[in-house]
Amino acid sequence: MNYETQLKIQAGLDGEISAAEQRDLERLLATDEQATALFTELRQTSAALAGNELAPTVPLTREFYWSRIERNIERLEKEAASAPSRLAQWLRWLAPAGALSALAIVAFLSLREATPGMDEIETPLEQASVYSFRSPSEKMSVVWVQSDVNYEFTSPDLEGKAQPDEEK
Repeated sequence: MNYETQLKIQAGLDGEISAAEQRDLERLLATDEQATALFTELRQTSAALAGNELAPTVPLTREFYWSRIERNIERLEKEAASAPSRLAQWLRWLAPAGALSALAIVAFLSLREATPGMDEIETPLEQASVYSFRSPSEKMSVVWVQSDVNYEFTSPDLEGKAQPDEEK
């Protein structure tokens, strides 16, 4: 007997087939001993299970059981509504870190301006005088570079005249 026939016998026992299929099943059971044996075994198993199954019981009343489920759902919804979002969680950590960074930058810039000192200056002049002045109250620095070498120059306006270096 094939699997399809076994399923048809089980469906006939459960009352899940049409009237035409039921007539075909009765003819099969009248002619096939193996099909009759399977049908008898399935009917006995079904009867044994039906008389000995335990009914599931809930220790609580139906109303209390469902009201407890409803309270838990409401509690979870309230928790979800009051829980901070991911953005709020990140801002809780980033806001103080950003404020601390801003304070560090302000402190660095203010200390840098308040520190008096001379900056190093490179000059290609071999003989030069450099004077530096810094006023913290005015937030100003002045650097005066003066060459100690007299350079001669010629000008078309001054041809034949004495140069400024030569005047006495």
